[in-house]
Amino acid sequence: SASTFTIKAVVSTQSTGEEGPTVYGFLMDLVEANNQHAMGKNNANLPNIVKVLAEGIINKTIRAEEDAELMSRIQVFMSSIQSNEHLWSAILLQLPETHQVLLRQS
Repeated sequence: SASTFTIKAVVSTQSTGEEGPTVYGFLMDLVEANNQHAMGKNNANLPNIVKVLAEGIINKTIRAEEDAELMSRIQVFMSSIQSNEHLWSAILLQLPETHQVLLRQS
C-alpha cells in the first residue's frame, strides 16, 4: 500500500547526509497535512511514524542543532500525541526500549 511505501522509504534512509532530513521533512509534511495515505486508516500508521521519527533522532540522521526547524516540527507532532495519554501509552508499548527512553525524555 502507499502508506507502507512512504514509511518504508523513510526507514530505509539511514544516511547522515543531506537527504535524510529532507526525507524526514517530507514525512512531516504528510503528517502535518494529515495525509490519509501516510497516516493510514484511523491513524493506524501512527506508531510506525513515531518509531521512524525516533529512529531518525537516535541514529543522528536528524540533529537538533543542525535541523532545528525539523526538530521543532517533530516536537509539536509528538506533543500533540502526548496530550492523549491513552494513545501515547499505547504507542510507547509498541516501540523498542531505546525508542521509549528517548520519547519519555522529550
